Amino acid sequence: MLRPYMHMQTFDLLIQTPDHEAYKGPADLVTVSSDTGELQILPEHASLLGTITYSPLRVKSGNTTTEFVLRQGFVFVDREKNSVHVLGMSCEKTEEMNEITAKEYYEFVMSMLDKPEQLNAYQLKHLEGQKLSLEKQLEK
Repeated sequence: MLRPYMHMQTFDLLIQTPDHEAYKGPADLVTVSSDTGELQILPEHASLLGTITYSPLRVKSGNTTTEFVLRQGFVFVDREKNSVHVLGMSCEKTEEMNEITAKEYYEFVMSMLDKPEQLNAYQLKHLEGQKLSLEKQLEK
């Protein structure tokens, strides 16, 4: 007899840098851009390891979505433990991002947009949105 499939609603997420834990707790969904493309990680996601150069990182937990910017890191997904561990050199909440980080991220976005032939349509649209958002933030 087959057992019914039991879908877990959340997974354990830890985002940390050498300085601090940026997030620790349950999550429903994590969206991050690895060096091989964008990932959307849901509960019971297949195990994987990805590298991250610079990426927005969106965490959805219940009705709350928190956005971060992560620089130089890795994402580890462990299906058996139903957990995700993100390690980065720096990680800041987008609304708390300082001007230096925003300028660095803007320069990264512009360098990626200089090579549109290396991007898929989603990546191109996403980076154009990031560019506009950063330009508004840097005007303040």
